[in-house]
Amino acid sequence: MPSSDANPSDAALQLRADALQICQRAAWLPQCIGTGRFDTGVPEIYAELRALQKVRAVHVSQALIACCRRHRLWTPLFEDVEARIWMFLGDRARAQARWTDLLHHPDSNLRGMAEKALAGLKAKAESGAQLATEVAQAVDRNETDRLVTMLLAALLTEEPPEALEDVLEAAALQWPMPERMPWDRGLFTHQLVLDLFERQLRQWEAEHSD
Repeated sequence: MPSSDANPSDAALQLRADALQICQRAAWLPQCIGTGRFDTGVPEIYAELRALQKVRAVHVSQALIACCRRHRLWTPLFEDVEARIWMFLGDRARAQARWTDLLHHPDSNLRGMAEKALAGLKAKAESGAQLATEVAQAVDRNETDRLVTMLLAALLTEEPPEALEDVLEAAALQWPMPERMPWDRGLFTHQLVLDLFERQLRQWEAEHSD
C-alpha cells in the first residue's frame, strides 16, 4: 500500500534514519523502512518488526523498539511485539503478564491480539501436558513404536509443546543407550533425539526406495 505520509515530521525522519542504521549494522536489508510503502517512522518500523518476526530476528527487533523509545515515538502495538520477543527468548511469564495487562487496553484490536496470544499459550501448555501423559503411558507399556511416533511428531511440529524438553528428558532415561554412555541427562536426551531422527530418516528412505 503506498504511503500517505506526504510531509513527514523531522522527528519521524530522524527515527527512520536511525532505524536504517540499525538495520545496516545488523546486515538486515529493510523490507519496509524507507521503501515508501508505509508512513515514515512508527508505521514503517512496526511493519518491519512484523517482517523480522517471520525470520525470528529478535535482536534487530529489540534494537528497533529501543530506538523508538529513545525517540519517544511509540505505538501500543510494540507492546505485543515485545511480548512475542520475550516468548521467543524463553521468558514465558513476562510475556504472559504483558498480554494479561493488554486485555484491559482501550484498543479493541490490541485486546484481541492479547486474547489470541493467551489462548495459544493455554493450548500449548495443555498439549504439552497431554504429551507428557501419553509418553509416560507408552514407556510403562513398552510401546516403543507409539513412543517414537509421538516424540517425532512433537519434534517436527512448527511450534513444539512447551513441555517437550522435560518429556524428552524423562523418556531418555528409559531409552536404551550405547555402552559406556556417560551419566549425563543432557547427553541422554541428545542421544534419544539422534535415534529418533535416524529412525525417521530410515523410514523416509524406505518410502522413497519403493
